[in-house]
Parts: sequence; structure tokens; C-alpha cells
Amino acid sequence: MKTIIRAFLPVCFLFSLTALASASDRQQITGIRVANYPHQYYQTKSGNWTGLDVKLARTLIKEADFKYDFYEYPRSRALNCIIKGKLHLMTSLSRTPERSTYMYWIGPERVSQMILVVNQRTFY
Repeated sequence: MKTIIRAFLPVCFLFSLTALASASDRQQITGIRVANYPHQYYQTKSGNWTGLDVKLARTLIKEADFKYDFYEYPRSRALNCIIKGKLHLMTSLSRTPERSTYMYWIGPERVSQMILVVNQRTFY
């Protein structure tokens, strides 16, 4: 029996409520979360962050005329930093009711599809 699981994973940008509430001059976003996850985000040999999500975040932030810095955090730490107002933008998150209490969402900016293919012999 062939097992193929298809899932729709919404990929969303988010801003924390605290970032928007505390940014009185609207000129500074103090942190954008990145991680070593090629093709979404990765560092070049010169140490600059690049990738699909990085380019999208840079374009969005530059269009809004904000300043930014990248921070490499694990997902759980980044979510805690969002809550505390120390990080202001993350990509590639699913929208949940709990997260929506402290985040603004824009997106999805793309639709992804995941497929799991399993060898039949694995189940015998």
C-alpha cells in the first residue's frame, strides 16, 4: 500500500502586537527571526543572511522604511521573544488562536504542499 500524505501548510508573516504598540516612531523593528533552514533562510560565506523568507522580509521592511536586525533563535525561544516584545517578525508559522492573541498576521504569502512517501517494505 502506498502512503502519500498531503498537507497544506500556511506560511505566514507575523508581527507582534507589542512591537506595533511600542514602536512610537515607527522607524525601528528590533528583530527578525532567522534560522539555518535553506532555502528559506541561510547565511552566505560572508555571514549575510539570505534565502526566500529573508528576501521577502527585507523587501517588506524596507518598503515600510523600518530598520532591522536578524537574530538566529530556535522557534520556541523566538516565540517567547515575540511575547516579550524583544523580537518583532517571524516567518513560516501556522496561525493558531493562541498565537493570534499576541500577533498580527499578514499572509499567507505562498502556499506549500508537503508529501510523505513511505516504502511499502517498511510496514511488513
